[in-house]
Order: sequence, then C-alpha cells, then structure tokens
Amino acid sequence: SYEHFVKKLATSKEEAVLLPGHVPSETLFLVADNGYILGAIHLRYGITEELLRYGGHMSFSIRPEERRKGYAFIMIKLSLNHLRAQGIFNALVTVNRKNQGAKNTLKKIGGVLENAYETNGLVIDRYWIKL
Repeated sequence: SYEHFVKKLATSKEEAVLLPGHVPSETLFLVADNGYILGAIHLRYGITEELLRYGGHMSFSIRPEERRKGYAFIMIKLSLNHLRAQGIFNALVTVNRKNQGAKNTLKKIGGVLENAYETNGLVIDRYWIKL
C-alpha cells in the first residue's frame, strides 16, 4: 500500500529496523515547481559485497517523457551532498551497459569506469564518482 511505502521510506535510514544485508538508505525525488515528480534517486549510505557488485551507492530513474533534459544530472549533483554528509567521498554506481543515457550522465558528473562484468546476459559497468 502507499502508506506502507511511505513508512518504509521514512524508516530506511534507521539501522535498528533494517533487514539483514541492507544498509541505511534514503529515497529522494526531483519535483517540478508544480509538484510533478520528474525522477527519483535511492541513496545507500553503506556498501555490502552485493552492492559492490550491483547497485552501489545510488540508483536513479527519470520519468520516461522527461529524459534527455538534464534532470538526471541535476538530481545526482544535488544528491552527492547527502552522500558527503554521511561520510561517503567515493560513490559507486552500477549501470546496464545498454543504458547510454545513464552512462553519459555519470561521465558528465565525473564518473570513472572501473570495470564491467556479465551477469544473466547483461553487461554491468561499474563507475566511481569522487565527491
């Protein structure tokens, strides 16, 4: 339900309520002046072996009809301050190699490709962003 979703978002930074294997996290939204949600970013304030492989410190998405307008760049740049405030100064982002828009955004922000691996027929690129 929506109420469950909102409650889960509100408590996702509280270590006492985290499921095993999860790290404190936060979901933020990029919202236009009129209240229209343009995109969302999920920030993770810790890293596990699984997140080192897939997921990293952030996952982001822009509403399909709002892509290619620079919103992902804005959203990520604003979110980097949240990571810094949690003591993260090198952020990992993993992306499907076929997602050229996300890769372009990460490069524009200064993301550096460390390596890639294949899983289930997908190639995952691993980018690091120095904050």
